[in-house]
Amino acid sequence: VVGFEDISGIDTMVVQITVTGGGMPYIHSSDYFNASSSGDMAFYVDDLPEGNITARIMRVKDISGNTATSGFPTWGFYIDKSPPDASAPQPPDGGVAASPTPNISVAISDARTDVEPTSIVFEVDGSSYPYAHPAVSWDGSRANFSSSIAGLSFTDGDTVDVCLLDVCDIVPSDRCGPNCLAAPYCWSFIVDQSGPQAELIIPPNGGYSACNNQEIVFHLWDLSGVDSTTIALTVEGTPYTSMDHMTYRNDTLTFTPTTLWID
Repeated sequence: VVGFEDISGIDTMVVQITVTGGGMPYIHSSDYFNASSSGDMAFYVDDLPEGNITARIMRVKDISGNTATSGFPTWGFYIDKSPPDASAPQPPDGGVAASPTPNISVAISDARTDVEPTSIVFEVDGSSYPYAHPAVSWDGSRANFSSSIAGLSFTDGDTVDVCLLDVCDIVPSDRCGPNCLAAPYCWSFIVDQSGPQAELIIPPNGGYSACNNQEIVFHLWDLSGVDSTTIALTVEGTPYTSMDHMTYRNDTLTFTPTTLWID
């Protein structure tokens, strides 16, 4: 909407405007305007692309036929039709947290404008936590949820389900905003507070073997996976580390002797 001033009033039907945005220039004439009842405003109507938009009045006359001779400034503003993006949750989706009260966070960004922090709403294991809750905070790039402040404590093996239920940008409501998440952004992780577990498979404990090159096989597993570089094994008083004489694959640790067993 462009307002004009003139002693005799403006002929809004001959206003010409140049609008540039989305990499394409537009030059529009009175076909894109509707005259206001007061005769001093012009209304430009178009479906503008997202991005930085510039507009400049190129020509305007008053109702006496006088054309404006002074130059008009170029105005700039942004069109933002997209909601903020959520990404990079911590702990990651399908990941593991070692603490019973993990700090949970998710990155939020908006390509055109800024995030409105007060619109942030978390859901953790079915309970909602809006921005007003002391457990929810915003550091300018990530929305954070403190399990300890919320009074939540998880046990070993728990699966924690998290959703960013809502977040919006700062486009004002009187300009068709704000843009908000179309659907919740959800992920889950596991709480792991214990170390790996081991079980002897072959030969069984106290069992017999007639193989003079008998391998020793263990089932070695953990919720968050096993770091094979930390495996240490002692066989007949001899320590083995750094996967010496060992292979670890699909939760199975195999020790292969290099000298034959004696009877």
